[in-house]
Amino acid sequence: MTSNNNGLEIPLTTKFDRHSSVNFRRSEFDLEMVGPVKLTFLEQLEINYPDKIGLYYMIASVTFMSLNALFVKLCSNLPVFELVFLRSIMTFILLYVYVNKFSPNLNIDDKKNKKYILILICTGFFVAVTYIYGIYSLDLSEAVTVSFTTPMWLGLFSWVIFGQDFRPNELYFVALIALGVLCIMRPDFNSSDDTQEQIADNQNRFFGVIACLIHSFFNAGNTMIVKAMTTGLHPIVVMIFGTIINFAFSGIVSLITGWRAPSADEWLHIIIMTFLYFGGQFFLMKSIQKSEKTSNTPVILSYGQLPLAYLFDIVIFGSTPLFWSIIGTIAVMCGSIAIVKLR
Repeated sequence: MTSNNNGLEIPLTTKFDRHSSVNFRRSEFDLEMVGPVKLTFLEQLEINYPDKIGLYYMIASVTFMSLNALFVKLCSNLPVFELVFLRSIMTFILLYVYVNKFSPNLNIDDKKNKKYILILICTGFFVAVTYIYGIYSLDLSEAVTVSFTTPMWLGLFSWVIFGQDFRPNELYFVALIALGVLCIMRPDFNSSDDTQEQIADNQNRFFGVIACLIHSFFNAGNTMIVKAMTTGLHPIVVMIFGTIINFAFSGIVSLITGWRAPSADEWLHIIIMTFLYFGGQFFLMKSIQKSEKTSNTPVILSYGQLPLAYLFDIVIFGSTPLFWSIIGTIAVMCGSIAIVKLR
């Protein structure tokens, strides 16, 4: 204890918490009380619903990513790399606004996180490009379905990299997923009597499925990396570095392959898509970080994108889902959810 000239006793140590603080002006020994620190809406949710916040974040991510896929499809006349480049520019603007508005903690204290971030930003470019190419080449529902084969790769990664037991039942479910992918791909081994339009359609479908499989492969690896990272790392950190890489690589490729000026409608779609992409990625990382390691509910909930994709195909694009595509979706969804449950 000490005292000022008026005899007021002041403790030398003061306990601080998030909601109150005390500032000392040593020259006058006055106490200046500062009001409680304001929590953001998301911080309040995390405090009030610690057990369910991962689930809530996944619901938000599913909503944003479903609408993001819709607007990607609406921009399908733009070259793939140009769309990635333009979206990166808009994402930079959003990141700047977010950082200045909310001042998030962007420190990377754990050295292990630096290694993980490097891997994420390198693979993130392939994830973005293959995702957009797949949506361009396939019906929206087909692209989303094949992109959701991630649990198949997670099971294989756990077996090959981490030496976990690969249960015989998992092999059956992997085969079920592969069968579903084949139903969507529908490879044509006899194209001698096909028209040029049919041949082009078969090629687009084949390469679109391959692109979505590559997307799900890298996405599975990124999911495992995010789970291994320190939970205190802010998602914006990864988004900043990832956007820099996407901007640089896609810009270079766009200059080489050619450029097409977007129309006014396409600019509007790109702006909306960027907001949706930003929100989807942000909430996805938050969901992975906040969910329990053993919780399967957020992963299973992510398959809510599938009925929305079918709805968009029918209502907006006027596309009638094919029988084999529906069978493929059911097979992929059942096999993937079964693997998630087993793991």
